[in-house]
Amino acid sequence: MRKRIFSAVVIGSILLLTALTPAMGASSKNKCSADICKAEKEIRNVLNKQVELTDKKDLAGLRLFYSTDYRNSDAFDRDTTFALVKENFEIYPDLKISLKINNIDVQGKYAVANVTEYASKDDLKRDDIDYKGKLRAEAKTLYYLENINGKWLITSEYSLYEKNMITFGEAEYAGIELEIPMSVPAGKEYDAVLKINNLPQTAVVMGSITKSDAVYPIPEEDDTNDPYRIFEDTALERILIANRDNINEYVSGTIGITRSKPLPNGDYKLYLSGLAFVMGKVNVIPENTKYTPAKSVDEIQEQQVENSENASVEPEDILPNDDYIKESESADD
Repeated sequence: MRKRIFSAVVIGSILLLTALTPAMGASSKNKCSADICKAEKEIRNVLNKQVELTDKKDLAGLRLFYSTDYRNSDAFDRDTTFALVKENFEIYPDLKISLKINNIDVQGKYAVANVTEYASKDDLKRDDIDYKGKLRAEAKTLYYLENINGKWLITSEYSLYEKNMITFGEAEYAGIELEIPMSVPAGKEYDAVLKINNLPQTAVVMGSITKSDAVYPIPEEDDTNDPYRIFEDTALERILIANRDNINEYVSGTIGITRSKPLPNGDYKLYLSGLAFVMGKVNVIPENTKYTPAKSVDEIQEQQVENSENASVEPEDILPNDDYIKESESADD
């Protein structure tokens, strides 16, 4: 169960890569040259065609807008990326996608588009809960393009952040949040906090925080990674350590809301009244083995003070001495 949901959320966010809808009035207010204006228009046309092909689930057509050497910030090439897109089409055939173009910057035959993407789907179903669910996803991404043989192609992309949530039943109104850093150095600790702002009363609420490397195929989640814990407060917290393999990570939180209802025979039946899966992406900053870190700020400041003291000039060094005064008086005579 955990793999299926986790896979759906992760892949749902990656599908955003292929469905780009231009926003009205999103281009720069500054006047552009004829060449740049032409390039921006062509890039917007490319993005419009992406939407059309995504709606048609035309994988072959979509691939034509990606360069053969495409690679994203997770190091996925074009084949791997479209394997994920294909899975999305199968899992969410009617996922609604929209996008806002924040800016397009053209530098000759190269360009980058800064976009905010959105995805949504209602009426999700699961066998273990009677309530229908909703999916909401948001991502901010930089898309890099190159004009190759007269055509603008996507050559790479960098994910600034991704936020994804699936909610069922009363979890939709629980005000659930997952707080994680958007980036962290490889091998460093970071804090992940799963919040439920509207903690349901007279219900047992349990949650878990897990993480997984951004790899493909998507691995099974290890339930022992973080056993479910009861929310005794409004938040669960977990300290995580970024991998040293320079691979981006997905942190996911799961929340289950359990209630009971009396039966005619006097017993009680436990049932899930709410269920939520929330996920975010952490960009792992690679370790540069050829880089020697500079001294700390304190060390630098101490060195600057020491250098200043060593180079200080004593007052007698700048005051005129007797010989200088005599020479000056002789000159005056």
